[in-house]
Order: sequence, then structure tokens, then C-alpha cells
Amino acid sequence: MTYKLFYLIFLINGCASPASNEITSEVSGITRTDAQGRVLQQDPDDWRIQRNFNGFISLDPLYPNPTSNGIVSIGIRYSLPSPIRLDILSTSTANTPVLVGSFNTPSFGTQFYTFNLQSLSATGNLAELKGKIFRLRFYDGSGALITYGDVQFE
Repeated sequence: MTYKLFYLIFLINGCASPASNEITSEVSGITRTDAQGRVLQQDPDDWRIQRNFNGFISLDPLYPNPTSNGIVSIGIRYSLPSPIRLDILSTSTANTPVLVGSFNTPSFGTQFYTFNLQSLSATGNLAELKGKIFRLRFYDGSGALITYGDVQFE
């Protein structure tokens, strides 16, 4: 009996696919986009929707990327059972966490978000951000990772 119970637990836990993809810690590049959001060069690591949100959320990459003034936009399409909170986080030049934005989403439809990334500068100076790449992480209100992508300042 004990053997059968162990085997059942192993099958349930050991063979199940993970609920989300892992976030890579190394920034390998950016998905380059123009001011209208057209993708010029794709980074396959950026803007992948995590498994538990596939079919519920889709998006086009952040634009423009790279950015010169820190103001960027992203369009996200939702098909959710109910609205969620969307939190966008990154890390500042002082290596401290920064809440870039927090939004209530619709359950269905497309929502466009525009936000200023100047808060990633520890001094508030855009010049401090020039030439640097930052990872933006998108989470739902419970802290589950939805997607992430990298943005570069020029």
C-alpha cells in the first residue's frame, strides 16, 4: 500500500509540467521595436507568456525599444475569467526594486499602457540610464510572473 501511495504522489508531482517558465537572469539582448511598435529584431527570450497565462494573455513587445526618453508603451490583450492587477517591476541603477506601474486590467479586450522608466535612475537623471539595459517583469496581483522583457536606453 505504501509503495502504491508513493508511486501515485510521484506521478502527480514528478511528471507534471511546471506552472511557469523560468525567468532567465542573464540579459541576452532586446527586442528592437520602432516608435509604432513594429518589431525590427526579435530576442527570443523576451516577452514570452508564462504557461499558466497562455491563452489568457497575449501581447506585442514594448515600444520603442531602445528608448531615448524613457517613455514606452505596450499593448496587452486579455481573455481572463475575471480582471486582475498587473504589476510591472524592475531594478534601479542602485540595485533596488522599482514598481514601474500597477494597473487594474479588464477581463476581456486590449489595454494599452504607457509609462515612464525614469524611476529606474537612482538619481532621477535620464543620463544615468543611457546605454544600460533593464529587465521589466510583469506579475499578476498574486505575484505570479506573466512575462518579462528587456528595454535599453540610448
